[in-house]
Parts: sequence; structure tokens; C-alpha cells
Amino acid sequence: MTNLQNSQTGASEIAAITIDESQQSNPALADLDEELKWADSYSRLPALLNFWGWHNARGVIQDTEMRNHFFRCLGDEWSGCDNISSGGHYLDRVFRRAKRPDLDGMMTENERAAFAALPKTITAYRGAYPINAAGFSYTLDKTVAEKFPTLHRYRISGATPLLLTVELPKRYCVLKLDRNEQEIVCVNRKAVVVTDTITINQEESK
Repeated sequence: MTNLQNSQTGASEIAAITIDESQQSNPALADLDEELKWADSYSRLPALLNFWGWHNARGVIQDTEMRNHFFRCLGDEWSGCDNISSGGHYLDRVFRRAKRPDLDGMMTENERAAFAALPKTITAYRGAYPINAAGFSYTLDKTVAEKFPTLHRYRISGATPLLLTVELPKRYCVLKLDRNEQEIVCVNRKAVVVTDTITINQEESK
């Protein structure tokens, strides 16, 4: 068994996200909501991380309303972000500050109920390539994981697609059900233990 370390950005993703914590304007909650309303799958995450970065740099991210709103938005928008790895460094910083109530706030009431039924150690799967094997997102459904590297926006030409079986400590996890992918977000990438890795047959996974 091996522990995965921080992932690198896959070739299919945009350049690493840059966050400006020195901007002068105060991004209020309503401003964040408005920006997310018009954001696409590559601008949602930068909007969220800029919001966190501005308030964290000024020591005001502990405000309960602000913090709850941020983590709720992060959970609501998570499945609609296609550049998670590109923001991995910043997400690691966010998640290091996250407490269990923050992670619970990323889930809906139905997701929290389903999450409560999961065991303390969660067996999950990730379809990826060697360059992005260590990520935040996993799934309870092996079939979903097998298909992921074959999707056009995630495919890396010339690379070998892999199916990883992992064990995840529940205390670091969030369950997202909004795209019927049974996604498990593990916020501590160093806690992921890989128990098996096999090569995906791309013809069979279509």
C-alpha cells in the first residue's frame, strides 16, 4: 500500500491558478454569489479561492457567516469545476484550515445523511493518469472511475490510464451526489492509501 502525495497538473488542464490576495476591493458575500452565477467550469474555482484568499490574508475568514457561506458555495460548485488540480496548492491551504463542521457544510442534507452511513474507512476508486493520480476526487462507483480518463476533457494523449483503489479516512471526506457519480472528496491528500492500481483497458471502458 502506498500514500499518494500532492498531484501535478494534468496536461489537459489550464495553467496553475494564481490568486491575488492584495486586491483592494472587499469581495462581499453577495459579490461572490453574483460572480458564481455567471462563472463557467474554469472560472468558478478561481472566484472561490480569490474570496478565501482576500479574507484569509486579512484575518477575517473566521467570521461565522462568511466561513459557512464559503464552504457551502465550495460544496455547491465543486462538481462544476474542471480545474481542481490547477488550484490544488490553494485548496490544500484552505482544507488545512477546515474543521469538520466546515466539511459538513459542503454537503446537502441528503448528502450528510448518506455520508453518515459510510464506514470510518471508505473504499473508493479514482480513474487517472500517473501525472494526476493523487487528487481530491474519488468515487464509490468503480465503473464511474474507469470511464473518467476516457472523457475528452480529461484524456491525456500518450499516457496510460489507471484505476486506483484507495482507502480514505472518513474524517477527511465529503460526499457529493449531485452528478450521480457518488463522489468522495478527500481534503487531506496525504491521508489517501492506495491499495491497488491497474491499467484501464480503454476499449472495454467505452
